[in-house]
Amino acid sequence: MKIWVSLLLSCVLSVPVSAATLKIPMSFEYMALDGQPIKRNFFKHQSELELTQGPHKIALRYNDLVADRISDIDRKISSSPFVVAFNAEAGKEYQLAPTGELFNKDPDAYAERPAVIITLNGQQVPFETAYTDAEESTLLGRLFGDTPTQNIDEAAIAATATTTAAATSSIAATTPSAADTATTADTATTNVKSQSAATTTPEQMLQYWWQQADEKTRREFLSWAVNQL
Repeated sequence: MKIWVSLLLSCVLSVPVSAATLKIPMSFEYMALDGQPIKRNFFKHQSELELTQGPHKIALRYNDLVADRISDIDRKISSSPFVVAFNAEAGKEYQLAPTGELFNKDPDAYAERPAVIITLNGQQVPFETAYTDAEESTLLGRLFGDTPTQNIDEAAIAATATTTAAATSSIAATTPSAADTATTADTATTNVKSQSAATTTPEQMLQYWWQQADEKTRREFLSWAVNQL
């Protein structure tokens, strides 16, 4: 009898524990997990991240294309990396979503300090948020050698590698208010158009980079272009 009990216990204990998952909408992008970079693919959005049971810190950023108010061309808006820290339970499916009115009404203001919530079965779970000051280098900045001292990937890795979210001097910790949990939203998938290098004209290349650039880069380019006239 004892042998059968021992065998039963060994079978139960040997059953692998299923991983937890965290899902994000198209308007967000994973960057690092617990001090390790997350490989990103320009052509494929990673919406789900597997997590082992226990505490985790995930760096991500708001990264979306929004309709330009002046032209018909969509423009890119990206935030600095920010970190969410929470305890994951094995087998649970967590959802991260934007919250607050700024997400829909003013994407530029939202990108300055993205507000999010994490839910499990529709109920908010306890978590902490921390924000970095790292900025993505612009196209003109790279051309003229004006690049940030720490890029966004380095900042994301460093932020998730610390023992606490507030341990990095450039990070300010915050927790979502009750009012922020009232509104959640998601954005539709944007289509990526590819062109053959053999048929790409200079005008098409310029249009492509204009579409990829953020508002700051566009202002820098226009200022530079005017000076060339």
